[in-house]
Amino acid sequence: MKLNKTIAAMFVVTIGLSMPLTSMADTHEVEDPAVLSTGELKVVDKIAAEFNEFAGDEASGLVGALRNGDDLSYEVEVELLDETTGLPVIDPETGLTVMVIETVDVENTVGAMGFGGVSKSMALAEQLLGDDATVEQISGALFGNETEQGILDMRAEGLGWGEIFASYGLKVGEVMRDLKSARPEAKEHPVKPDHPTKPEKPSKPEKPSKPEKPTKPEKPAKPERPSHP
Repeated sequence: MKLNKTIAAMFVVTIGLSMPLTSMADTHEVEDPAVLSTGELKVVDKIAAEFNEFAGDEASGLVGALRNGDDLSYEVEVELLDETTGLPVIDPETGLTVMVIETVDVENTVGAMGFGGVSKSMALAEQLLGDDATVEQISGALFGNETEQGILDMRAEGLGWGEIFASYGLKVGEVMRDLKSARPEAKEHPVKPDHPTKPEKPSKPEKPSKPEKPTKPEKPAKPERPSHP
């Protein structure tokens, strides 16, 4: 991949010489992005979300560049070197190293990739670099740099994904399974509990039997009429 570096700004920072020379900054495409449908944008966002822990705020830009085949541009913080001696420039007032923001443009010579290829590329880069990688290291793993071949360089040469993963001593299936198992959204959905059985309806109480009607008393016999004299 072709790399172009430009010093965009210079400032003094309060760090010693033993501190890291690069830091992650916003990633953006240097060309107009391809027009994606609403559905494709949702897939891009979903893949980027899967790699937030790995690439942070750069995940969306990296996934978009891979998907669309766009060039990539990112910024790194480096020491300002003296043109004559090649040594770091020290600020005379603070005694600290002068740092500059350097813009790096990476030419994407591979072209657009399918979503499956995007996921595999990012997953392999994460497997190789771990979660503490800078955008410069991620870009190098994906697109390559002046000293090493990138994942996409091998893909452009016609190597299959199995061959690319095998060149690092890895297997596609194992890496992708590990990726999914490590993501909270990839965990199996809990089994829904069975619906509780409805309690049986209590049986209706038996109606009390009606009391027997009392027996009517017999009518008293009529007294005999006295006979007439």
